[in-house]
Amino acid sequence: MSLTSTTETTRTDSGLPESINQTVEIDSEKNGVASSSRGDGDSGADWRGWSTVFSAWCVQFVTGGHVNAFGVYEAFYKEVYLSNESTFTISWIGSVPIVCLVGFGVLSGAMFDRGYYRPVLIGASVLYIFSNFMLSITEAHHWYQVFLSQGVGMGLAMGAISVPSLASVCHHFPHHHRSLALGIASSGAAFGGFIYPIMLNDLINLDRSLDEDVGTPETFRRGVRISAGVGAGLLGVANVLVRERKGSEKRVWTHTRIVPILKDWKFFLLCCGTAIVYFGSVFPSVYIQLFAASKGLPPKFSFFTVSSSLGTKRVLSDISNQLPIFNAASALGRLILNFLADRFGCLKVLIVATIGMGATLFGFIGIGSVAEMSLGSLFLGFFVGGFNASCVAAAAGWSVRRTEIGTRIGILSFFLLVPSVAGPPINGALLTGRYIWSRPIIFSGMCAMGGAGLYIVTRLVERRKPAIGWHEAEPEDEGTYGSARVSTVASRSSEKTEG
Repeated sequence: MSLTSTTETTRTDSGLPESINQTVEIDSEKNGVASSSRGDGDSGADWRGWSTVFSAWCVQFVTGGHVNAFGVYEAFYKEVYLSNESTFTISWIGSVPIVCLVGFGVLSGAMFDRGYYRPVLIGASVLYIFSNFMLSITEAHHWYQVFLSQGVGMGLAMGAISVPSLASVCHHFPHHHRSLALGIASSGAAFGGFIYPIMLNDLINLDRSLDEDVGTPETFRRGVRISAGVGAGLLGVANVLVRERKGSEKRVWTHTRIVPILKDWKFFLLCCGTAIVYFGSVFPSVYIQLFAASKGLPPKFSFFTVSSSLGTKRVLSDISNQLPIFNAASALGRLILNFLADRFGCLKVLIVATIGMGATLFGFIGIGSVAEMSLGSLFLGFFVGGFNASCVAAAAGWSVRRTEIGTRIGILSFFLLVPSVAGPPINGALLTGRYIWSRPIIFSGMCAMGGAGLYIVTRLVERRKPAIGWHEAEPEDEGTYGSARVSTVASRSSEKTEG
């Protein structure tokens, strides 16, 4: 009660209307604290929040690392392990996990919103580890064994935890430092993106001379088991460190909220713009290495330009001493640009990052030297990383209540299903067998600029029609965001007073 009285006095001294003072009193009684909620979870000072950030970082490291490392698996499967299968058949082993990763976001986000994140995280961790070890005992030339363990098993596990891990961060950082926290968590995917391929290259091709092209089934199985051990350790840490914030929200079936969420024009335009941009972001993650090699750049440099290295068949003696440029810059972009997003707004930073991505992609048309390629990969990775993290922060920031954060991030992820699957074939068709690089580069650059245009429209819609405040949620959903409710009511009351 004393805290409530102090809050009322502070608001009264500030000159705000009496109705706002009553709002603060109600929020204080509902939360136990009105202003201290900002100092606990919202300010990011609580150790539980940062513990959850590191838990999400571990999850993103495992999921992002596995997806980026498929190029190493694919080359080995084609040359040795599944040499009796076509490239198209082998590609399904890598395509299914990507579909699960982005397509299951709505379902896994809904489970998170209903309070089932911890059991889902435990179950998915067990499934991922089990599938990894099952992959290590598969037999050569048995496609269905590899597909079930790596494609289906690992894909389902990664799809179940990727979106909820990011949504869990938003619960601890509903306002202050939210973008930075999400940037730190999502940087795990960038770090995993260059560590996993390098690690698997070394393990699968261990004790081979530089002139040999492929590994052996024995080195493959040993490498997979070690990789599974690394994943088990990281997921174990993630399960220990995650902290859920229990609120008083009423659990509502998610399908009753998906339609109202999609009717939010700002959010719908954000999803559409992100899907368009994602067509352009496929180029650097898949084709940069081939681009560097086709330009006559040194093979060693071509490998380290991007760590996903699709189709890599050789290991380099000093591979562990190099830092893949693209993914390293991606990690920096996620951290730096998301730090700026907390100061200037997620949507503004997202527009800048997307325009920067498009401009850099167009610049690849004139690249012809190692120095130019290094700078191009550096800038492109920086902007792509910032784009990937900022769009998640923007989607979460427009949530009306805490129980729809996971669903919003999941819907955004689902919009990426088509570009994730269709993007590489479209770019490959534009490239043709004659390596006409201007076509996929122009296509990717136009997609980035087109998405930026939709973001600008979204910004204009946001300025004309401000986001719904927390105060307009149901009473059951307001408890966690009492301070946000006060600020929204205060701003609207001041606007009426000025009018």
